[in-house]
Amino acid sequence: MVYSVNKRRSGVSQPKLIIVGTSKPVLNYVTACITLFNNGEKRIMIRARGRAINVAVEVVQLLRSRFMRDVEINSVNVDRDVIVGRDGTPFSVAVLELELIRGSLCKRW
Repeated sequence: MVYSVNKRRSGVSQPKLIIVGTSKPVLNYVTACITLFNNGEKRIMIRARGRAINVAVEVVQLLRSRFMRDVEINSVNVDRDVIVGRDGTPFSVAVLELELIRGSLCKRW
């Protein structure tokens, strides 16, 4: 399942969140992005942890090169999450968040 979550803060429109995993094909996530953009979303946040970071990067590259050339990366956030393992020991996992924007909202460097 491709998860799409809408986070809202008071007065500020937050981008839709797509959480990328490794169990689904890359094109499922690309299709989810295309659907959100075609339904009027201007901003999408793609979030991946650990091994799924490669999948998230591939999703963005496919989206931008093959399907929607007017989509740009607005911001990149690299962070880490602390997760408790099965044996109870905490460990860190890398997190990548890519905010994509489409159309006239695109920044020009």
